Amino acid sequence: MPTEGTILVCPECGRNMEGLDPEGHSLVHYPEYLDPATSGKRAKVIQAKILAGGVTPDEYAKLHEEV
Repeated sequence: MPTEGTILVCPECGRNMEGLDPEGHSLVHYPEYLDPATSGKRAKVIQAKILAGGVTPDEYAKLHEEV
């Protein structure tokens, strides 16, 4: 869990989450409901991270590393 004062960003687009409504911002990237039968695992994980308030910039970088 990030410490107080840590900047959190959207794990999908990297936007600073400060002042953003996580539920509203999640809808920018994903529908409200992700069907388990048709939605990818990564989409469900990223959506959950947005709804939790975001990730640190380092976590964002790891999510977007080239493999």
